[in-house]
Amino acid sequence: MSKRTKIIIYSLITVIVAALVLWPMFSGGEKKKDDKGKGGGSRQSGPVEVKGKILKYDSFASEIKVMGKIIADEWVDLSPEVSGKIIKINFKEGATVAKGQILVKINDADLQAQLKKNEIRLKLARQNLDRQEKLLEVNGTTKEQYDVAAFEYSAILADVELNKAQIEKTEIKAPFAGKIGLRYLSEGAFVSPGQKIATLQSTSRLKIDFAVPQNYSIYIKEGNTVSFTTGNGIEPSNARIYAVEPGVDASTATLKVRANITGKTPGFVPGKVIEVLVSLTAPVQTILIPSETLVPEIAGHSAFLYRGGKAFSAPVEIGDRTEKVVQILSGIEPGDTLIVSGLIQLRRDAPVKLTGIEK
Repeated sequence: MSKRTKIIIYSLITVIVAALVLWPMFSGGEKKKDDKGKGGGSRQSGPVEVKGKILKYDSFASEIKVMGKIIADEWVDLSPEVSGKIIKINFKEGATVAKGQILVKINDADLQAQLKKNEIRLKLARQNLDRQEKLLEVNGTTKEQYDVAAFEYSAILADVELNKAQIEKTEIKAPFAGKIGLRYLSEGAFVSPGQKIATLQSTSRLKIDFAVPQNYSIYIKEGNTVSFTTGNGIEPSNARIYAVEPGVDASTATLKVRANITGKTPGFVPGKVIEVLVSLTAPVQTILIPSETLVPEIAGHSAFLYRGGKAFSAPVEIGDRTEKVVQILSGIEPGDTLIVSGLIQLRRDAPVKLTGIEK
């Protein structure tokens, strides 16, 4: 092979190697350039798509939310007045009972024996008193002897009445018609005064108990209506205030209130925790906006309105507010279109595209 041929071959090899080395650099550069041109991190150039809501006057009342609970119209823990052994339980757990029904009987054998003895004594004392009365009419006895017989009869009669009262205490009767809960003792158990046997509740009508901070006590009046909810998406129910404590509880600085539930009470059970909404003012017609559309600023608050294809930032003066809505006192008029979506992407005078109107 000639020297010239070797030089040509070496030159071709050098060109090929150079091409292989430089090709990825040129192709990668174009790709990165293309990728950069397609946008990695560039700001969206088109208008922001948003939804709006045409504002109008709505009814609004300032209110506070407090916790409360549902209670039965009447309720009592059944317990004995005297000590003794339970010899009979005349109810089933969860059953409905009538007023005056004997629910529990405590052993009264000793009292029954005393009553029988005193009734015999009373009979003899009555006979003696009748005899003395007849003798006194014919001057066959003295007034003193008649008085002694009358006193003895009255004393024994009192003993009989005492025995009957003691026997009555061995019977636990239903003070009102209602539903019995769970029982905590069985027949044969020894009970003492105040020991709980079961609970009786009248649930034909239910009430709610709640307390409001002392600063709001001036808004609480008998006859006012409050609304409450048990949660889980259930629609609020109403209750009418019928009783208020005469003074504020010093330990909690709250005023206790009780109200009757109006209307039907399906699914409500005594003891259930509720949220009570107490209106502080009479309803007024005002503009309301969703709480999430209110924009906090250093100088106050603002809200975005849709005007001429742009997001207009309107300074607003707010009044009362709840978890869901805010009362607008000035800055927005009825008929304005409030932007309710895409708020994070908005800035003043940013171009926007209205894609729908919420009701």
